[in-house]
Amino acid sequence: MKKDNIWNYSGSMAKVQVIEEEKEANKINYIVVYFDSIGVPIWKEKHVKIDGKLYWATFSPQSPFVPEINFDPPLPSSPFSIKLGDKKTIESVETRIDSTVTTAKINVEYEVESIENVELPIGLFPECIKLKMSISYPEEVEQPYMEGITYIWFARGIGPVSYIMPSGQGNLITAKIGNRDIP
Repeated sequence: MKKDNIWNYSGSMAKVQVIEEEKEANKINYIVVYFDSIGVPIWKEKHVKIDGKLYWATFSPQSPFVPEINFDPPLPSSPFSIKLGDKKTIESVETRIDSTVTTAKINVEYEVESIENVELPIGLFPECIKLKMSISYPEEVEQPYMEGITYIWFARGIGPVSYIMPSGQGNLITAKIGNRDIP
């Protein structure tokens, strides 16, 4: 992940752009903005790279009806393994910030479900890691905002090339990764 990287997708999450990159002593913070198909920002996320691994720290929707959500500890946001069948469970606390501050425990189960070639109209992406991410709440919460199952296919050196989320699905159309344009 680098500042100014852009991924364009079919589907409701039409564009993802890294707009900020801030280096600190032992980590790098990234601000990533997600846009709908007409270019309107729909949410921001803060990701943190620590020891070469990327974590999801904050979800900030652009809607006044959904609170900002912070994760402590942050959640892995890229493949944690390249080994088929590897699983990892993270227990985290979701802090919701709006007119009040509330917390809820969440469980996130990750699984490297497959390593597969992904063929899209823009080309073939070999040996993509299909990561399954299941978010659940062990206790009852008023609004389980993040609950559900997400699948993301990651191509080496590119990032997500396809996704299926509770809110929609999409495939990579174009991307700008560093100085490289895809396709």
